[in-house]
Formats: sequence, C-alpha cells, structure tokens
Amino acid sequence: MIDPTGKPRTIAVEMAVGRKNTPDFAWTTAALFLALFATFGLSIWLAALLWSGFWRKVLVLWVVPWWLGQIVMLTFFTWTPHHGPIETGRCRDTRIALFPGANLLLIGQNHHLIHHMVPGVPFKRYDRTLRDSRTFLEQNDAWIEGFWPTTHSYKGSASQ
Repeated sequence: MIDPTGKPRTIAVEMAVGRKNTPDFAWTTAALFLALFATFGLSIWLAALLWSGFWRKVLVLWVVPWWLGQIVMLTFFTWTPHHGPIETGRCRDTRIALFPGANLLLIGQNHHLIHHMVPGVPFKRYDRTLRDSRTFLEQNDAWIEGFWPTTHSYKGSASQ
C-alpha cells in the first residue's frame, strides 16, 4: 500500500490510521428492478411447483437445505465472530480465534477482526495480515483467543 506521499505503508499503519478501502456502493434503479423481478419470478415458480403437487420435493430439496444452511451461516458468520465483546472500539468489536483447524471450520471468520480493521484485505490474506499486525493488535488489547472463549478484560473496563 502506498500513502499519498508515495511511501509504502504496512497493514499495521493502515489499521492505526483507520483508512477504509471499501468503495461506496449505491443501489441503482436497474439493480433494484432486477432484484424485484427475480424475487417475483422465483415466487411464481415456487407457487406453481407447490400447486402442482411437488410440495414434498420442494420441502426436502429446497426448504430444508436452505433452512439448515441459514442456521450454519448465521451461527458461524454472524453470531460466532461478534458474540461476546463487552466493549466496542477499534480493536474490540470482534475477535480472533486461533486454534488448529479454525480456518477450515470457520472459513476464515476466525480472523474476523482483520475484516473489521482493514475491510479491503481479501480473506485469503488474513493470516499474513494477522502476522504483520499482531503487535499492534496486542498493544491495543484486541480480543485474541483459542478454541474455548475466554473472559477478556479490556483496558479501561469496569472489571479492572
């Protein structure tokens, strides 16, 4: 990464200054129309399948797998990375969970704090980014834990 003066910057510097690499995204009329059209078309198709007597197949092959997938996705990608912090702040909104097989089990969400700190970094580079910025994260009391969640007292919290 290069700063405006042309000097290279490290990931830790990017985290410290709080630069966001996410582009602004606005829904256009065409994207909204496409989403509504697809939803309407899918609803009509699903209603026709149910009405024509294929409700069991729709239930077994679509509704149940979707429901199970939602449970897994919401657990591993929403609740697990964000559940637990008692304070919010730049390094305290989410966690880093380091244990054998975490990348495979959580599909990179074990380094979710990296995503919050530098959202422009692709998930395949989270390991390297964590190695490069671990000192910065530890100095700022980031929540880094193992397999079993730990009680973590932050600097400045009421427990100290």
